[in-house]
Amino acid sequence: FNGETGDGARTQAMDEALYHQAVLRTRSPGDRITPFGSSGSRPLKEYLIDRKVDQPFRDETPLLCIGTEVLWVLGVGASEALRVKAHTEPVLLQIKKRLPWDIGR
Repeated sequence: FNGETGDGARTQAMDEALYHQAVLRTRSPGDRITPFGSSGSRPLKEYLIDRKVDQPFRDETPLLCIGTEVLWVLGVGASEALRVKAHTEPVLLQIKKRLPWDIGR
């Protein structure tokens, strides 16, 4: 790890402890995200609409989650839960391939 935190869309740093708890999946009922820089959570559906993810891709977009808490919407954005703090032991995740739902970041 070189201190990079990522852009939130194609690269994202996260605490190693969270990484080991997280699962990669597609969306499920009840999913919520606290967008990076926000203090409150919101339904994932609203977040995807606001981020202009086309409807056909919303059910196919990979998510890194712990339970119903969405940590990272790959190609779209990250959760405030992934903010790197001084005590964080981070890992850097990267998407190397272009994704159909990637909104051009």
